[in-house]
Amino acid sequence: MMRLLLEENFDLKYSRYSVDKQDCICIKFDTYVEDGSPHKLYQALKELATVADKRDDVLMQTFEDLQPVNYHHTRPISLTEKKIKFAFFHSLVSEALEEIDKGRLNTFLYPGGLSFLLLDLLYKIDFLIKPEGNIMETIQASHNLFFNDNMTGVHEKNKEIIRNVRQFEKINFDDFERELYEVNSTFGISVPDGHQRLVEIIDAQISDFEWDYENKYYNYSKAICGYVVGFSLYSYSIPEPSRDLLILYYRILNHDFFKSLGFSDSFNVNGSFNKKKVISYIRQIIENHKEKYNGLQIAIKTLDFTDEYLFCRSYLIMLRNIVYP
Repeated sequence: MMRLLLEENFDLKYSRYSVDKQDCICIKFDTYVEDGSPHKLYQALKELATVADKRDDVLMQTFEDLQPVNYHHTRPISLTEKKIKFAFFHSLVSEALEEIDKGRLNTFLYPGGLSFLLLDLLYKIDFLIKPEGNIMETIQASHNLFFNDNMTGVHEKNKEIIRNVRQFEKINFDDFERELYEVNSTFGISVPDGHQRLVEIIDAQISDFEWDYENKYYNYSKAICGYVVGFSLYSYSIPEPSRDLLILYYRILNHDFFKSLGFSDSFNVNGSFNKKKVISYIRQIIENHKEKYNGLQIAIKTLDFTDEYLFCRSYLIMLRNIVYP
């Protein structure tokens, strides 16, 4: 463990792992007054907080002899909610692996489709379940592998991420529930950006949707839309109306999951979209942000409720064409 922490010290820019007088593992940061600019202090405290928030759970799961010394900043989650999220977690993983193992898309010739399927799964788990330990670490490692490793080909990246996802199948409830809890606050890791960033992401992927849909690879066309939503929420802090609409997408497409958690909004009735409810909720989002974004224009009429896949596409087009005042 000490060797691992020593190695990780080389990856930290401002802080460092240490052991205090009570033999507790901690993360320290110090600086000379002359070097203590506000920017440096912010970046250092952000690194300290995010690393501490992430690594404590991973270390305790890796080294079972470790014991937590402070959990006053956390809020427990009910056992019922944990069981619901555990069932949802395994259903997401099983559905993705079944498509990978039995789907008719030739993923060797079209590796991009497989990448969308895997990344959609990972971002969905991260946002809807909010794991705090090894699962979160695996998601971040897979994200970094795909976007930051320029030496590895897409086929090898897909294989590595699939290996990670198959490990999710083996997670039992006892290990899973230890990763679920709420915290009062922490530093965000997403980068602040404008709505134009979301427009660029949608424009880059919408043609891929068209090809998959026309060739009846429906699960992959849906995964492309899910990837756009998940990647945007995972990577960027975009304006509130756009963010709320991305979250609404998840709520509409994962209606049963939210209903089991106690959400009363019925976006799906007897297997069909509740058109009136969806439109009403979008209008409510416009109203909620009227003070800051007076004159916000969202082309709700462009939504296509013909089927689930065309709805996903039309929802992204609606997002893309939002006009901010």
